[in-house]
Amino acid sequence: MKHIILFCITLIVAKLNAQTITQTGTLYQVSPYKIVVSDKATTVVIFPHAILDADRGNDKLLGIKIEWAENVLKLKASSPQMDTTTLHVFTRDGRYHIFEVAYKERPFVPAYDLRLQPIPNAPYASTPLLLTPEKANIETMENLANLVRVSGNTLFTRIRAYKAALSLQGVFYHENVLFLKFNIHNKATLPLRVNWMRLVLKDDKKSRRTSLQEISIPPLYQDSLPQLSGKTKATWIVAIPLTSLPPNKHLVLELEERDGTRPLNIPIRNRHFLKAQKL
Repeated sequence: MKHIILFCITLIVAKLNAQTITQTGTLYQVSPYKIVVSDKATTVVIFPHAILDADRGNDKLLGIKIEWAENVLKLKASSPQMDTTTLHVFTRDGRYHIFEVAYKERPFVPAYDLRLQPIPNAPYASTPLLLTPEKANIETMENLANLVRVSGNTLFTRIRAYKAALSLQGVFYHENVLFLKFNIHNKATLPLRVNWMRLVLKDDKKSRRTSLQEISIPPLYQDSLPQLSGKTKATWIVAIPLTSLPPNKHLVLELEERDGTRPLNIPIRNRHFLKAQKL
């Protein structure tokens, strides 16, 4: 029965009353969207961008973000005694959404879609919030990674192991970020499920008198770890700070399945970086 209810929710979506902004003195007041929730049914709110954070004015208002849909928030009242309260939601595009949430035993509308709403008409409304650098960069990095994904291949260096192939197909840069474009080909019939990766800077040669030095390079961005069915291939993007390699060193991308099975390690050298294409 639960699956039937969720299916019905996607069919009936309401357009919200407009969120308006009016000036009072030197301050602007934001009128909230008005929605209703119940303890007997789930109310879904769909946002135009991924949800970063949400603040409930009342603990009796329950909210949860769906893991596989970052722009969907499910709301429910924990009891009929829930007082009318506020809900503030902050999204990845740097905007905020304010709601006045009231209790109704049988809400007529099971879902609200903010993707249909216009941006409020006010002097500051077109200016996003000042997010922390990490949050502000997410959407930009995703857009650049998608641009890399559809760009032509400029390199071809490949390693093969365990009926799998890992190839570097291009190096691209934008401002101070370097994007590495890889292709992973699973030639086996068994799935290839990568659950661990690292980029590490290594010495070209190990001196007899010194130990081998390795420095991990944390990526600025990476696609989800590859999960390939048998006989399939996929493009995989990772981004690091724009740099060139020190003398006598090279970068290595290491991918492994669970328990260290089927490791794939591909070296990346300065000659590859020097062929980087501007986005």
